[in-house]
Amino acid sequence: MTPIVEVVVKLILSYFIVTGTALVGLLFLVSSGLDPNSSPIKTSQTMGIPQTFKAPPKQSRYKTDGVTFAAEQARSAANRTFSY
Repeated sequence: MTPIVEVVVKLILSYFIVTGTALVGLLFLVSSGLDPNSSPIKTSQTMGIPQTFKAPPKQSRYKTDGVTFAAEQARSAANRTFSY
């Protein structure tokens, strides 16, 4: 190997050694401050997957019975048409 390549390899290896040591130290520091009895993942008390949402049936504005299917619609005062 050439001297330049050796220097670059040493710089890269030293970078990973210093960074890895710092990260492991930070990991130990953070883990010492955590409560050992707490769950690492916050969970709820729900068991299984949630039930699927089912929308309530749409209410019809027409009143129908079992005999006639032609429903009469009650007109409100705002919907009335006036002829002159």
